[in-house]
Amino acid sequence: MKMNRKKIFPALTAVAVALFCSCSEWTEPEPRDLTQPFPDSYYADLKAYKASEHTLAFGWFDGWNPVSASTATSLMGIPDSVDLVAIWSPFTPNEEQKADMRAVREKKGTKVVVTTLLTNIGLNATPDEVTADAASEDEIIRLRRLYWGWTDDASAEEIETAIRKYANAMVDLVLANGYDGLDIDFEPNAGHMGNIASEPSRVPEQGDIFAGTTADDRVNWFVDECSRRLGPKSGSDKMLIVDGEVHSMPVETIDCFDYYILQTYSLSVMSMLDTRLERLVTTFDGKVDAETITRKLIVTENFEPADVAGNGGITWTLDDGSKVNSLLGMALWEPYTGVGKGGVGAYKMQNDFKNDCYRYYRQIIATMNPAQTNR
Repeated sequence: MKMNRKKIFPALTAVAVALFCSCSEWTEPEPRDLTQPFPDSYYADLKAYKASEHTLAFGWFDGWNPVSASTATSLMGIPDSVDLVAIWSPFTPNEEQKADMRAVREKKGTKVVVTTLLTNIGLNATPDEVTADAASEDEIIRLRRLYWGWTDDASAEEIETAIRKYANAMVDLVLANGYDGLDIDFEPNAGHMGNIASEPSRVPEQGDIFAGTTADDRVNWFVDECSRRLGPKSGSDKMLIVDGEVHSMPVETIDCFDYYILQTYSLSVMSMLDTRLERLVTTFDGKVDAETITRKLIVTENFEPADVAGNGGITWTLDDGSKVNSLLGMALWEPYTGVGKGGVGAYKMQNDFKNDCYRYYRQIIATMNPAQTNR
């Protein structure tokens, strides 16, 4: 079925958002009747669009509460044309959250993954009672490690077994709770260190427990185990994503991921995005080609600061000297590799709800995937 995207998809970024957000004022020039429900054909076309090749709209979503009086905290309140959402918390959703996730997936075709930091073994998957009596964070980390079978005098083989067991438990949680995949936040050099992600010298408080294994070894074991059931190597429809310091991932892991999400916060010109892309292309040369890296690359802004979210990012200078907000600048960016990027998004995307119900998200969706008369 061919879609007239000119008629349908600008509406997805404005009309549908209006319906679910109940906003009273819009920047679009055309009058809209927001009292009528959309026909089934609207949602069929929406899902067909999301299944087509296009540049993704992505966001990390926080403060998830679908029973709130405001749709600002629900997945169903996100613009219809957003393709991919990563949940920061909770890792184990309640029944209302599960229902919200099912609704946005089944009705709109939106994919929802869950994000976890990759730091210490046991995070997000260890029963609470294991650490209930711990007196410090260091003790919590140690008790979790022991629970998964990584003892103080473990061999390298025993450490690998423990990490793979933990990785499998994480995948079990992803699948059991209805998520579409796992987003691994990997930032070992930006303060998120741990016994999986870091070399012993970076976590001296954990002691001599590594049995000669390297951080690359341990990260590789974790990702490899996850990739057997998630991501492009698994043969499943579930995603495996990495964000953060993607360039620091072990080379062996890089073809395990559906998307590479860079935290390109506070950049102000397009050449900086090319530099970040080039670093990945150089690092993983011989393992993944430049075209594939580009097509899997999602760049993002940080909407946690209120002033940044309120303006759609920081001030961005285009090549012709004109100024736009940085989220739009990323949407306009054409990578030096000559192929299309994977997508654009923001951390704490829900803060754009305050801007006339996702004004800046609607702007980038229309920019990246403009109307086409015969589509």
